[in-house]
Amino acid sequence: MRLLVLGGTWYVGHAVVTAAIDAGWEVTTFNRGTSNPFLEAVRTIRGDRTRPKDLACHVAAGPWDAVVDTSGYVPCNTLDGSAAPIGDI
Repeated sequence: MRLLVLGGTWYVGHAVVTAAIDAGWEVTTFNRGTSNPFLEAVRTIRGDRTRPKDLACHVAAGPWDAVVDTSGYVPCNTLDGSAAPIGDI
């Protein structure tokens, strides 16, 4: 299973990533890169969800079997971040 987690380094995202790693899934996180608690265990794509060019980076890294957004605080950003990879799922 290929999982993309938007965010993924703190709180709920950390729990989602940890569970996916424990299940043997291939995990990629998309975040600003301010921390990386998983080091080599996950692939990290650095970017800011408010920048369309950065969102294109996580689309290009797909396809994904599932996408989990744990860092969406503003509705328009959540929609932008989740809609971008849909064509590659």
